[in-house]
Amino acid sequence: LHNIEVKMVEGALAMKTKVALVIYTPMRKIFTVPSDLVLSKDNISHICSEGYNRIPVYDSNPEGGDRYGAIRGVLMTRQLILVDCDDARDVSSVSLQIPPCVSPLTNLIDLLCEVQREQSHMIFVCSRPDVAKKALEEGKAIPVEAGFMGLITLEDIFRSLLHDKIQNEEKGQGRNLRRTRPLLTQREAPALQSLTKTKTKNERPSRDGAPGYVSLLVSESTMDIEGGISPNPCSH
Repeated sequence: LHNIEVKMVEGALAMKTKVALVIYTPMRKIFTVPSDLVLSKDNISHICSEGYNRIPVYDSNPEGGDRYGAIRGVLMTRQLILVDCDDARDVSSVSLQIPPCVSPLTNLIDLLCEVQREQSHMIFVCSRPDVAKKALEEGKAIPVEAGFMGLITLEDIFRSLLHDKIQNEEKGQGRNLRRTRPLLTQREAPALQSLTKTKTKNERPSRDGAPGYVSLLVSESTMDIEGGISPNPCSH
């Protein structure tokens, strides 16, 4: 076996014992925007310059807590294309996504299954996920007692599987994201394909759509990961 294949097998075997607490990004390191932020031309430009597809939104003055306990949902930056800067709308007027909420002790296998079921690229980690989920479903911000800790992305899960960074994007000056190198070489890609039991597609799916698979886009020298998760036996 090649070194990358060994790493991937080790990563796959560790997914049952490794938990969300190990790979999540804490709140203090997350770029967020307030729900009352006016979507002016300058503010939209600033949001887009950060380079994120999905941005957590918080209430500025939640009852009984600070901003870190008041996450309301996730803003899809693509929605800003339809916003007229002259309308003086704020972020709360835009439909927000409600990602799944999990305990910090949830293992990575269950995280992967949760991503598949919910067709979400982002997961909130909370000490009391049931309280957080109930609040979000009722259109409220996550209360302090839910113990919002941070989030996990689909990339975090794959990074853990590969035991390495997936450096398809990097924060540069101004925290913009840019392509730095291919995600997977042709040697690495078949191993990941066999582990995840995915279907190979020739067309790039919509980045924010919900195609129920990991599309391994094959070029002459590289393979890229896009889309959702391939169907697998995750039903409980």
